[in-house]
Amino acid sequence: MINLIVSLDSYSWIYNCAGLITRSEDSFDVIVVTKDNLTPIHNCKNLCEEAIYNQRVHDCVVAGKELKIRKLINLKHKSINSVDIEQLIVHLSLYTTLNNIKTVYIQNNFVLYRIFKAIKKNLPLNLFLCSETNSTDNILLTYNEYNSKCLVIDKMVGLPEKKYSSQLEAFCKVEI
Repeated sequence: MINLIVSLDSYSWIYNCAGLITRSEDSFDVIVVTKDNLTPIHNCKNLCEEAIYNQRVHDCVVAGKELKIRKLINLKHKSINSVDIEQLIVHLSLYTTLNNIKTVYIQNNFVLYRIFKAIKKNLPLNLFLCSETNSTDNILLTYNEYNSKCLVIDKMVGLPEKKYSSQLEAFCKVEI
């Protein structure tokens, strides 16, 4: 089975779902909605937008290979505010239908929530928010899983800041 992870930026999906991906035998596709080239890279404040974007693409490819992601897509929207919501609903609906996606994990964001709430009305999806508040499904990573996740994060050069997430990955199932 193929699961889908949708993230606004290049790195949230790694922080929120790397352990889930590692632990699962299912395949995962990742869709990054924005180019994520407006936030500077940690300690490199003077890089142009193209250099930032290229570094973040490289980081996503490295993480994708490390985590054995089946498909990694960047929709290249300038920012979440520049997204045509109706167009994105159609795009993501088609993607989930054509790829027979049954489970979707989304970054905890109002716009993504609104988009997938609309999609879920028409498609039989299991939808989860990556959220530690009101979580219904928690994954406590083992020492080895957490170390693997930290090693993937260590390989990310373009992070806005180096930080490590907790050993707990939490998801809230969305019922419509």
